[in-house]
Amino acid sequence: MQLYVNVIVVSAGTSEPAGDPMVVACPPDVAPETVLSFLTQKFGEPIDTAWTCTDQHPRITTGWVFPGEPATATDPALEFICVPLVRAGDGTLQPLFELHADQRREFDELAADGAFDGYAVAMAAPRQYQPAAGGARATSGDAAGRAGPGGNGPRGGGAAAHQTLTQLARDTGATTYGHPRPRRAVQRLVLRDARGERGTQFEVAQIEEDGTLRVIGHDEGPGVTEFFGAGTTSYEWIYTVPPDRVDDLATLAGRRPGQDALYALAAYYQRTDGQLSELFDHPQVAAEFSNWHS
Repeated sequence: MQLYVNVIVVSAGTSEPAGDPMVVACPPDVAPETVLSFLTQKFGEPIDTAWTCTDQHPRITTGWVFPGEPATATDPALEFICVPLVRAGDGTLQPLFELHADQRREFDELAADGAFDGYAVAMAAPRQYQPAAGGARATSGDAAGRAGPGGNGPRGGGAAAHQTLTQLARDTGATTYGHPRPRRAVQRLVLRDARGERGTQFEVAQIEEDGTLRVIGHDEGPGVTEFFGAGTTSYEWIYTVPPDRVDDLATLAGRRPGQDALYALAAYYQRTDGQLSELFDHPQVAAEFSNWHS
């Protein structure tokens, strides 16, 4: 199981963002029971737990808060909220402990009905992380276009926070990249879900609760390696269109009367065999584009 960590830079003692979140792809030998130890080795002892509320859980721990940079004459003190992520079945990165909580809830409901009578379940306890001998070669991403590696580094929050995250990647062989995390989707449409000799291709469009339209894609396998070169097997990207430009996008995509934006986009996608750059680059749309590979 490949783990990731969403590192959110906040002003100390608050949950106010002090820079863009950055996702760290953990070394392959980091497991759910060792991820806290892995993070503690890099950030120091956690000072608090991070938690959230969901539709199914009134309060659930999602990660930890670590001490960050002290205050300076120009920047406030910072802290890092670290939330472990894992790739869900739909290809998106989701908080690990939220998915675990959902699974436990389903298990408890089945157990209450007697589905597991006569069985015992042991939960894995946290344990120390021991890096693999030699480790992986570290790489870190800078802002890049569609044809190359990279991501978006943090904006604001001071250079020290960025240096801390870059050092984390350098020390562990991890990859860092900016990750515009999607909000809760209220409408979702799969544009592509293909598997073959060249690997897997997955792309989904969604309208989020604030009206943002986002297209999230992930290609994995030999086709990615053929394009980017040896050692690269995964390519991910996100187009983001703010709410006030979604109607313009649908119109440019050829929306028919009464057709909603996602279905207009899907029809355009079919006509162009998935080529979206011309539509999303149009001045009336001017979508934000983020991408990274590993």
